[in-house]
Amino acid sequence: MKNKLKYIAFLLLASFVVVSCDYDENNYESLIGEPNANATFYVQFNDAAQLFETSFTPDGSAADVETTVAVKLLGLPQSGDVTVSLSLDASSDISSEMFEMGATSIVIPAGQTSASTTLTIYSDMLPEDETSSFILNLDAGENTATAGGVLTYNVFRTPPCIPIPGEY
Repeated sequence: MKNKLKYIAFLLLASFVVVSCDYDENNYESLIGEPNANATFYVQFNDAAQLFETSFTPDGSAADVETTVAVKLLGLPQSGDVTVSLSLDASSDISSEMFEMGATSIVIPAGQTSASTTLTIYSDMLPEDETSSFILNLDAGENTATAGGVLTYNVFRTPPCIPIPGEY
C-alpha cells in the first residue's frame, strides 16, 4: 500500500511539473536578440599584475622588457567596436620616456572579446637594483563599468654582475 501511495504521489507531482511549464516566446527573443548598444559592459586588463626582472644582452647591456598588454570584455561580445583608452597613472615610477606602447588605445572589434598592444620598457633607463612600477589606467567610455581598471607591472633592474679584480 505504501508503494502505491508513493507511486501515485510521484505521478501527481510529475503531471504538475509538466502541466505548469509555460513557454514565453517574447522572453526567449529578448535573450537571443541583438545586444543593447547602451547596455553597461565590463572591461579589464588580462594579467593585470606582474613582476619582471631585467636580463642582460651578450654585450653586457640591460635587455629591454617586452610584453603584451591585453584587455578583455567580461561577458558577451558587443555589437559595435569598443575603444579602450590607456593612460599612464600619476603614481607610476616609470615616466613616459622610459617605455613605448604600440598604441595608446586598443579597439576590441565588434563580435570579439579581447584585443592587445605591445609594451616595451627600456631597462637601461631604470634605476639599478631597484623595482620600478609601471601603472596603466583604462577607460572604455560612458557605458563601461571597469572591473579591473588598473594594470601594475613591477620591473626590477638587476645590477650587472661585474667580477671583482683579483678574485676568481
